[in-house]
Amino acid sequence: MKRTIPNEIAKKIFFVIIPLLISAVFASCYNEDDDIPLIIEPDLWNVQLTITENKKSDSGITVYTETYNYSHFVALASCNTQQSIGTLNMSNNYETMTDQARTARTYTDEIGNEWIYTLSASNYFATHAIYRSGEQERTYDFTYTNNDQLSTITEHIDGIQFSHIKFNYIDSQNATMTIGMHGNTEVAHITYIKEPQWIVFPNYFLIEQYPLNLHRVAFYDGVLGINYHIIGSIQYEGSDEITTFAYNDNLTETTIVPQYCEQTITGNGYSDTRRVNYTLAPLYTK
Repeated sequence: MKRTIPNEIAKKIFFVIIPLLISAVFASCYNEDDDIPLIIEPDLWNVQLTITENKKSDSGITVYTETYNYSHFVALASCNTQQSIGTLNMSNNYETMTDQARTARTYTDEIGNEWIYTLSASNYFATHAIYRSGEQERTYDFTYTNNDQLSTITEHIDGIQFSHIKFNYIDSQNATMTIGMHGNTEVAHITYIKEPQWIVFPNYFLIEQYPLNLHRVAFYDGVLGINYHIIGSIQYEGSDEITTFAYNDNLTETTIVPQYCEQTITGNGYSDTRRVNYTLAPLYTK
């Protein structure tokens, strides 16, 4: 699905992505029959985003990898997740489909889960979704601030509201996230480290927040709005713990993805750090 990109964003993609991908090393080999070199060149508009984390567990280190393949840089063509614990490997492949009228976007995986998103005709962002897993069906409604930033997600299970999450973008430096579930409400204060920027990755750790974690593929497909804030910290009201985020130092306003994102949770003598690495590379074609 090809979405319309504002001119100023398109310019940034052109002047940043093209030099970045051209700098990739060209691979070449020789045809054994006639010794004519066969050049394998990078397809500059078909790229792969790989996200990797080494997770600690009682069983050892789990290597978790997410791979997103984009067509024309803005449309997700396929996705794969892998987990490796020693010699044990588990993977899951996701397929994507858009109807001819571009009113719906569907994702399916190998274990039978299905996500169907109804898209707005004006910007192709999701307004409604159905998620089927086994015999259970859940529905979601989405709203946006300024027509592009995700504002609310409301989840219903069997027709009954189960959870609700709301983002209030106070200014370029601050926001709040209000989460309602099981009759309880929590409020988290979010700070940003810079003015809004064109950075097309959603915060890896923020997506672990329920029910965002059930829409991970749609988030990376851009179906749930445009993300252009760099999160510096998150702290829940009434909690002594604070979560901070660190990135490589050479981030600029035209950075597409960082080299890494590191999350550290501290409070009451406790500290825990996790880190994910991002790699953006062209897909090669003969």
